Amino acid sequence: MLKTKFIVANETGILQLQDLARRTIAERLFAQTEATELEKYIESRYNTQTIISGLNDFSNQCIVVYSDDKPAGFAYFSDNGQKPDFLQEKRTKHLAQFEILDVFKNTGAAEILLEKCIYLSKAYHALWFEEPVNNPMSELFKSHGFVIEKPANPMSGLPVQSALLVKYF
Repeated sequence: MLKTKFIVANETGILQLQDLARRTIAERLFAQTEATELEKYIESRYNTQTIISGLNDFSNQCIVVYSDDKPAGFAYFSDNGQKPDFLQEKRTKHLAQFEILDVFKNTGAAEILLEKCIYLSKAYHALWFEEPVNNPMSELFKSHGFVIEKPANPMSGLPVQSALLVKYF
């Protein structure tokens, strides 16, 4: 059974998000990034204080998807950061992170999580996020109406090429 839940800044939620972030980011980016750079990236974004601050900011939200009560992945919305120039005049929602553990990629967990993200963003003009080029889930995003607006840019915080994906409402 698949379900989604918002994460709160308590000990359980923080530990769950740290574990999911470490595992999913390592699975997705390990082959493209030096181990020490990857570790610095994860530590800077997913240390306890950063998570608490982020989750206590009302402009941020974190959703975890569960498969049979096991955490399968997460999505993190944040209104912090630099909005792309071409979206400056629009009301947008920024999907800062969208991660699914490899073992759950064919369970429908990614679809359920993405549909929840889209549902939560329908009051905006657009939902946007930065994703590594050649992401295995690119077809999922395209099938849900995302378009690539800016390909092949260095990804924020990592020496990885990324693309800017946008779903317009």
